[in-house]
Parts: sequence; C-alpha cells; structure tokens
Amino acid sequence: MANLEQFPTGAQPVLHFAEARRAAQFGLLSAALFWIALVIFGTLQPGYSHAHHAVSELGAVGAAHQWAWNWLGFILPGALLAGFATKIAGTFAPSGSAAAVLMFLCGAMFAATGVFSADLHDHGSFSTRLHILASMLSLLAWLPASLFLAADAHRAGDRGLTWISLCAALLVVTSATLGRLLGPSGVSQRLTFAAFFLWVVVVCLRLWWNAAEHSRTALGNSCPPDGVPARQDR
Repeated sequence: MANLEQFPTGAQPVLHFAEARRAAQFGLLSAALFWIALVIFGTLQPGYSHAHHAVSELGAVGAAHQWAWNWLGFILPGALLAGFATKIAGTFAPSGSAAAVLMFLCGAMFAATGVFSADLHDHGSFSTRLHILASMLSLLAWLPASLFLAADAHRAGDRGLTWISLCAALLVVTSATLGRLLGPSGVSQRLTFAAFFLWVVVVCLRLWWNAAEHSRTALGNSCPPDGVPARQDR
C-alpha cells in the first residue's frame, strides 16, 4: 500500500502530504487575516484612504487603533507566514530547507513591522528605522525564497508550482519598483502586497490540490481488484 504521507515521485524529491496540507492552512489564514484586517481598520481610521495612505499608517504611533492593527495586520499574519515556512521545509524533502529558512525570515520580519511602529512625525526615530528595515528585509527574504521554491518544485516535477513562483517574483518586483508610475503610492504598495499574498494563496491551493490528488491515487492503488478479497492481517 502506498504511503499516504508522501507523494510518490520515484527518484525525485518526496512531497509530504501532511506537511503540504498544514503549510496551506497556515498560508491561507495569513492572507485572509491580513486583508480582512486591512479593510476593517482602514474603514475605522478617520480620513484614511487606501489609495493615498501607506498600510503602516494604520499602526503608526498615535493611530486610532495602533496596537490592534499591529497585532492583527502585521504580527499574527507574520507568525502564520513563519509557520507556513516551517511546513514548507517538510513539504519538499530533502531539498526544501533554503526556501523555508528565507520564508521564515520573511514572516519574522513581517511580524517585526508590527512590533516597531512607525512615527510619522519623526522619521529618524529608532522605532521608525526598525520598522522600515524590517519591511525591506521581509521583501528581500521572500524574493530568493520564491526562487528556491520554484527550483524545489521543478525538481519534484511540478511545473505549475514552478511557473507560479517565477511569475510571482517578477510581478512583485515589477509592482514594487514601477507601481508608483501607475498611480498613487498607496495603490502601488497594495499592488505589491496583493502580488505577494496572491503567491501565498496560489502556492497553498496548489499544494493542497497536489496533496488531495496524490492521496486519492494512493487510496485507489491500495484497493484490491473487483472479486479479489482484501488481505486480512492476522
């Protein structure tokens, strides 16, 4: 009987079903929490405009719901991204460590942007500098993580996941560098967040789909042919 905890891939890297499913759960929850919090707290913040104001302003020093946003919009989604990373490490065995380490750093730095609130009236303050640094490191860690994941998926024979990661990296870089040419700064920042979390969601759905498909195949292969009684272990 095939092992339901693995995707059978012959000599290629093994894809673990349970780890893929847990990775998908963490990633999907992170994306949902961030965007739901962004909509809610953007509505609650007086005079806030998604087109013109930065996401960080929702958790800036003196914001109406500073710590509520920082916890629900940055810290918890970042922690879930870190959890997503730890499960990615076990999804692609034995080659998923590089992508997992970088993705964990991305999640940790994402959470750190909520720990260190920006001060809009003092851009040189210690907290503001750390907030900006954490934000930059989060993006810089994710870019190679997505490329390592593409390489892992390619070795595992998953062309779909390979192209998803490569296209997402290009889309994030484009939106982060050229997005301001398309409209206000708030729009370009949200395009970058949208591209990043779209990658998270699509990767999660792909992993979940692969896990479900391979588990069904394993179950089908384990069933005896018609008319042949199943073996009874004694």
